Amino acid sequence: MLPTTLKKLGAAAVLAAALAAPASAAVLVQQRPADGGPGFLSANSVGYQNGDTFVLGGDSELQGIAWWGTEAGPDGFVVRLFDSLAGGAAPLVTYLGAVNRELADPAIHDDGQNPLYRYWIDGLSFSLAGGITYLLSVGNEDVEWFWQTGLPNGSSQWRGDDGDDWTEDAFDLAFAIDGQRTPVNPVPEPGVLALLGVAGLAAALAGRRRKATA
Repeated sequence: MLPTTLKKLGAAAVLAAALAAPASAAVLVQQRPADGGPGFLSANSVGYQNGDTFVLGGDSELQGIAWWGTEAGPDGFVVRLFDSLAGGAAPLVTYLGAVNRELADPAIHDDGQNPLYRYWIDGLSFSLAGGITYLLSVGNEDVEWFWQTGLPNGSSQWRGDDGDDWTEDAFDLAFAIDGQRTPVNPVPEPGVLALLGVAGLAAALAGRRRKATA
């Protein structure tokens, strides 16, 4: 039989693990690729910077970003997130590493009948505020890459250089933002409450045994 101290440590470890278990990412924003729609050449170094804006309904943790476009390798992408459309604004997030990629739905293509690919990065952890207009910018410096237009058919942003203001342009761009909404008043989940109850019961029983043997 385990000593009472080890029992308490075991219960505490289980409880701590339950409290620390991360929630899986959910799709916070998504603009699906438009089948047969045009794409926009996106390469920062040659003066073709494209981006699209989004607003979150509440404070959230950014955990992943996805986007759709023509074929490219896993390297060469420059992914940036801004909280201002003004020229010269520094990005909140800049990602220059290798990205994940896969062939998207084979039934959808761009306006040249080229297959579309889905690209994504995950494992991020950045706090974003609700009600703020953010801008996602994606470009590729290795190949001539086109960012696919998205649904619904709204508008996006473009500029030639980092010092220029972003300017509204036609068509949405295809992208998705993954993460978790930050709760205003975190409430323990039912499973955590059950563990608390078990831990309390175990402590009460241990106290009774000590009194009985005293």
